[in-house]
Amino acid sequence: MGGGWYGCHIASTLLNDGHDVRIKEASQALLSGAGDKNQLRLHLGFHYLRSAETRRQSLHGFQKFKTEYPELSSSIERNIYAVPSARSIIDFETAKIILDGSGIPFQEIGNHEFEPILGIEGFLLSEERLVLPSRARRHFSDFLDGQVDFGEALESRDLELLRNDFDLVVDATYSSRLTKLPDALFEATLIAEFTLDQDLGFGAMTLVDGPFWSIYPTETHGLMSLSHVEFSVLAQSEDESEIDAFLAEPDERLIRTRLDEMARHVLETIPSLASSCSSIKPRFIAKKIKTSQSSSDRSVFVHREGNLAAIRAGKIDAIFSAQKEIEKIIKEFQHQ
Repeated sequence: MGGGWYGCHIASTLLNDGHDVRIKEASQALLSGAGDKNQLRLHLGFHYLRSAETRRQSLHGFQKFKTEYPELSSSIERNIYAVPSARSIIDFETAKIILDGSGIPFQEIGNHEFEPILGIEGFLLSEERLVLPSRARRHFSDFLDGQVDFGEALESRDLELLRNDFDLVVDATYSSRLTKLPDALFEATLIAEFTLDQDLGFGAMTLVDGPFWSIYPTETHGLMSLSHVEFSVLAQSEDESEIDAFLAEPDERLIRTRLDEMARHVLETIPSLASSCSSIKPRFIAKKIKTSQSSSDRSVFVHREGNLAAIRAGKIDAIFSAQKEIEKIIKEFQHQ
């Protein structure tokens, strides 16, 4: 259930293993939601300095993705992570120790190379890559041709029928509308975008580790996405219906306020972006699921009830960890 990155990758893997697979996708195209509009980052682990398991999964997923899908991502010239002098939970030297101990490759860059950038303790060069959704959509559409039922917006009653008809049902919709997940916290989140009118001297920049922002490229040259740990969250609730209601009728005034706050925070660090940020607008507003408000762990979690498995994960590089969990379930069935 769900034709995003998780649904497409797991379905493709199971087909390769000889299983009969169907995909139920609500829209008329694969990878039409978050996998097309979110920040298209193939993580290496820099984002997760406070979660060793998430770093491990990211590094493993990054390496697997480059091997299994070599044409579905591209390099980014001068992809920078910066540790601010103030408000960062982890200082620059500690960040380097964590990354080095995790086996995550990086290169330190002297502050003199980024004189127009303010309030930064240190800069690191990252090998993270840009995921290419247009290529991925063509790849999976070709490989899964004939295996996808489009326009299938499933309800709870449909789920019970599927569980009767199939040995295993995998909920890869990134929602608990069909599968109620324990300890879930739901958010309506905003990804912004703006068009560059100058050469920044870098291809991407992310501030860590705290309530900071990330500027990341898209498939469109000069169009940058912008997310913010604090200001991207528009609404938050343990009741998913409240988030669904917000997404159905977004608060336009709140969105404009958050866009202005995101731009202001970026300009505090890179004042030269003033003219570019004047064009900031929403790119994507969507639902995000977390395990708890305080958790920094963004590793994959698969919730299982009998022959139903629901995947809770949001990072593209984590598809291989989710695949491994689904394969474990299938092996259990085969041994029974």
